[in-house]
Amino acid sequence: MTPGERRKRRGLRLQKKKKKKKKKKVKKKKKKKNKRKNNPNFLRPDVLNKHSTRRNIVVSDPIIDLPFSTNIDSLRSQISALAHSTFNNLKTRWTPFFGREDYLTLKNLANDKDIIIVKPDKGGGTVILNKHEYINKMENILDDTSKFEKLGSPDLYNVIKSEDKINRFLRALKQNGIIDERMYQSLFVTGSSYGIMYGLPKVHKTDVPIRPILSSNNTANYNLAKFLVPILEPLAKGPYTLTCSADFKDEIIKQDSDLFMVSLDVESLFTNVPVGETIQIILNKLFPDDDALFHNFSKNLFKQFLELAVLDTAFIFNGVLYKQVEGMAMGSPLGPTFANIFMNSLEEHIMDTCPLSFLPLFYKRYVDDTFVLFKQDFNADSFLDFVNTQHPNIKFTLEKESNSKLPFLGVLVSKNSVGFHTGIYRKVYSRWQSINGTMFGYKRDCIGQQTFAGSSCM
Repeated sequence: MTPGERRKRRGLRLQKKKKKKKKKKVKKKKKKKNKRKNNPNFLRPDVLNKHSTRRNIVVSDPIIDLPFSTNIDSLRSQISALAHSTFNNLKTRWTPFFGREDYLTLKNLANDKDIIIVKPDKGGGTVILNKHEYINKMENILDDTSKFEKLGSPDLYNVIKSEDKINRFLRALKQNGIIDERMYQSLFVTGSSYGIMYGLPKVHKTDVPIRPILSSNNTANYNLAKFLVPILEPLAKGPYTLTCSADFKDEIIKQDSDLFMVSLDVESLFTNVPVGETIQIILNKLFPDDDALFHNFSKNLFKQFLELAVLDTAFIFNGVLYKQVEGMAMGSPLGPTFANIFMNSLEEHIMDTCPLSFLPLFYKRYVDDTFVLFKQDFNADSFLDFVNTQHPNIKFTLEKESNSKLPFLGVLVSKNSVGFHTGIYRKVYSRWQSINGTMFGYKRDCIGQQTFAGSSCM
């Protein structure tokens, strides 16, 4: 046998071996797949008892090895895919609470281009709005030239320009040793986009006004703003601020129940926060003199940092590019922080200059809602007139107690001769507990603004 023939035979033998190995691998994979398919609980993250069935599941030891990816986004997408596939493969998916008609109604709603489906500004449920009315209400807000500027059609140039401005500033900070490499990499901006403006309906108010919300997660200055939040948080706390309704409850039960209750609400606080003035307030508090340093920043550099984080926020609504020229956007990480810092400063001035004849005996605020106690009811009117003259941007509205009761922060405050009492308060608005074909016909006729809630409504 010639050397060439021997090489040929050897090659054929090797090919056969490779084919056999491939076949074995394929068989193993098929066996694994079949095992997983035949086991109804293979996707459950808990270990099941040997005698458990689909209807009677007994959970034993905590799981050690999850079959899912540990990446949160990947895990979320896997769960979503599993839920959809399970729903689509169910033989009897309809229940007395959710039938085929309900499913088709929701499908029709999703495909209807004349409506907008959103959640309400406060509380649970789903709101269906007439698209034309929704856009008109939003554009009325954005037409305020003192707060917003229309830039025209969105283009990539402005995004790249904003990124470059921020990155050049960060590069200078790193070169001067003010921030380290790790901080530089975490704040460096690339692949950003414009913010998206949308509105949430205030279904508990007359005419259902819209609250504008900015989705700013991928904007150029989002990371800068997020970085500054914990640094500036101490300045957002003051003698008159509340952190939650539980704090308010603890405070109010200690007060004298002979006092008169009112609540004050700041009209559109976020969009009326004077950003330049608030930046100056921050600088004055952090830098008692011009030579002082704060986290290695000089006063001038920290001012630039703040301006990059909050000024000239660009966003898109209905395909048009806008820029916010004054005020803070609802949705910006620094929005609540700036609002609280400014209001703390304003409140200090109000309390220092308020005449003693109608000075509040108790004053606590949570962002734009304030609970106040006075000796007499007429003191509240005098105080309202006074505070509405303290700053051109800030206007308060007043709600007085009724039948010795007043809601505040989801708490219903009531009083009697013994003292103050608290309970849960829920805002009243229209609710439909189910959807069916008949109701949908009615809804289409009065689609202006209605609220859906309950188990059958998503």
